Amino acid sequence: MLRLVAHDAGTDWIDGWLGVLDARARPPAGTITAAGRSWPAPSERWSQLTLGDRLPAEARTVWTQKVRIGPGLAAGARHELTATVGAESARCMGATLPTRLPGPLDPPFVILLGSCFASFRDEEGLAGLTVANLPPAYTPHAKLLIGDQVYLDNPAWEIMPRDAGGLATSLLNKYLATWRQGDAQSGFGAILETGSTWFLADDHEFWNNHPNWSPLLATRGTDDRRTWAAIATDLFAAFSGTPGRALTAGQRFFVGPVEFYLADTRFGRRTGSDVFMDPAALDDLMLWLRAPAERWPSVLVIAAPLFTKPAGWFGSTFADRTLANYKQYPQLVDAVLESPRSLLVLGGDVHFGRVAVSRRSADLELVEIVASPLALVSDLVGGSFTDAPDQFPVRAGREPRQRVNQPAWQGWRGSDRGLVMNHFFTLSFSGTEQSMRVELAAWPIEGTGQRAVTPVGTMNFSLTRRP
Repeated sequence: MLRLVAHDAGTDWIDGWLGVLDARARPPAGTITAAGRSWPAPSERWSQLTLGDRLPAEARTVWTQKVRIGPGLAAGARHELTATVGAESARCMGATLPTRLPGPLDPPFVILLGSCFASFRDEEGLAGLTVANLPPAYTPHAKLLIGDQVYLDNPAWEIMPRDAGGLATSLLNKYLATWRQGDAQSGFGAILETGSTWFLADDHEFWNNHPNWSPLLATRGTDDRRTWAAIATDLFAAFSGTPGRALTAGQRFFVGPVEFYLADTRFGRRTGSDVFMDPAALDDLMLWLRAPAERWPSVLVIAAPLFTKPAGWFGSTFADRTLANYKQYPQLVDAVLESPRSLLVLGGDVHFGRVAVSRRSADLELVEIVASPLALVSDLVGGSFTDAPDQFPVRAGREPRQRVNQPAWQGWRGSDRGLVMNHFFTLSFSGTEQSMRVELAAWPIEGTGQRAVTPVGTMNFSLTRRP
């Protein structure tokens, strides 16, 4: 099987990820075409997935490479990409980034936000079907898949192999079950094939509460968990990473003058409750937050909510820690509060959808949008909504400093003030010379069999460029 995915992009290029998912022999050379031009995918650039030589020879059937499509593509436009490798072909829709924010009368630049996809809970491919059947005005140019694209530690009743080769094969098969699912019309394939893609990892790319102990891995000692983590790291790098970029490093891109920063909070995380980010990466993020960036609003993307309380002893031991459980959290919070521009924070992980707003001053806002899940892993961990803390930040021994509100939706038909169903958001970006405007739409993933989809609610807000 040949799969083509548009990964990250610039204003005149797109990186095309190619995966041959069922070949023991090195694939032949191929090509990717777009906008009437072709780019080669040389045979010698195929990388065979061996997972640190742990995969048995018969399981080494995955080959990947990335092809830079461009420069020369039109900016801010959707581009159909077609790949051919031997007798197989694959296609996807990618998009380049715009050089400016679309104006009030222009079609907006649309970004899909989603997290938490348990493929074995979406055998009908409804998540992808919903994306494929979005109204044309909401078809994403790009998407942010920000954690738990796979659940390597689930289903919970599965008995995983003890030997390294068997474990590597089983974990690879979980990736393949997700990446092979569906096509352009349904399944995870429809999500992958719609828009350019930026990925973040969260705990289920490893195991729940990684790298800390988890009941699901209770019988595995430190060395066994280290092996599991190494295999999982190689898998994410092969399917979702960028060659030459450290997995702990921040990812940055622009939509016109608005800068996005995707911060890793998983690969740099350490056992215990001190470090959720590589310290050097946190330093870089804090520098970015405090930099003026011409005082345009900016977008911070992280895998878990920023507006959160620490989990108690039982929850942090047997379920999951929040960012607020870590000693690094006050450093990140201080940098956010000291940023000289308004911030939009995008997160996932928590199995509900929510919008919360905090005003830092008359012209500085902090807006957080959380989207989760695309396909709920288990009914035991869904169906409930948690309000944002009334004030931000909440820290032991210190007074909260800002009030947090949850604004009303338009046309809302969700539960309480947030979504507790499978869903994703689209964010449609436009603006003027002085502000960024976002139309947020919440899309339910429902098993109705209907092809037309409608949002369960919308919300509009503007973040102003600070004078």
